[in-house]
Amino acid sequence: MMPAALEKADETFGKGITNESFFTEKTGRETSECSYCLANLDSKGGKTASPHTLHTAVLWIRAAGLNVLGGTKNAEQITETTTSESSNQPFQPILTRNLQFLNNYVKPREIWIENMDTIKEEKRGLVHLNPKIFATLPRLDLIHENVKWQVQYRKVVLYSVPTRAERRGGGRKPRPQKGTGKARLGSIRAPQLKGGGKCHGPRSPTSSFYMLPLGIRVHGLTSTLSAKFAQDDLHVVDNINIPVEDDQYILDLIQERNWGPSVLFVDNIDVLPRNITLATDTIGHVTLMPLYGLNVYGMLKHTTLVLTLSALNDLENRLMTILNSANIIRDTKKYNH
Repeated sequence: MMPAALEKADETFGKGITNESFFTEKTGRETSECSYCLANLDSKGGKTASPHTLHTAVLWIRAAGLNVLGGTKNAEQITETTTSESSNQPFQPILTRNLQFLNNYVKPREIWIENMDTIKEEKRGLVHLNPKIFATLPRLDLIHENVKWQVQYRKVVLYSVPTRAERRGGGRKPRPQKGTGKARLGSIRAPQLKGGGKCHGPRSPTSSFYMLPLGIRVHGLTSTLSAKFAQDDLHVVDNINIPVEDDQYILDLIQERNWGPSVLFVDNIDVLPRNITLATDTIGHVTLMPLYGLNVYGMLKHTTLVLTLSALNDLENRLMTILNSANIIRDTKKYNH
């Protein structure tokens, strides 16, 4: 049985917009379970409904209490919805996710989900991105602080100079304390003499490590991710499994999709698939990285950032949890102008 809102939209805006058989065929669900009335071909004239018609139909659906972007009752479950479909284009779903702490006045961003099992790009659907992470104003000062911090803590001074205790000799007093008219000396290895030990010199190893505040680190990540997304250098793939372990496959894929020249692949697992690990082992400008190692310096060093869908989910959950914690909100006031 078609819901009353769908019947009203069908009567008002013409038959075929809410064709129940179309949704059942494409999604395997009834219209009473989920409203997939975003677009449909007219069963009679073969014309696509206008955007105004579709928008008004969606309003009718929402008035009936249905979810336009997915009919599941569990918001955490990923659901598929249909988008506009023409006679010569394949069916493309929209993957909706539970975006935490979403601002109702900021529209979520969207990005295509691509594949890795073929060299030629194939779009598997659209996914929503949280605007607090991928659509913020990039703070170049915070990005610079993160880069400076990462470069600085890697430096370890291994140079060392001997002290007076490490010099050979100098045990006895070179001259009497009084009666010579000269300065007092207790050892020929004193720092003021030639061949003596050095005072306050570098001692190996010397680290220049310091801890950057958590708020600056997190906002540096969001600023870099937003810059990557704005520059179209961010890509999301369903997984990073490739059919062969040949490095030429990766090189052809990067060239075909205009990635790179340097590419950073990020997944949420430690043990990455065998084929892509062997294929990228001999390529210096392609890097594989687990999600917990994602950093500002690594993203800026590579031109293109490729995230898997599972890594994207974990990344958003972690960042949004930290960004909305009480400590970060309090500390953010120190450097937010």
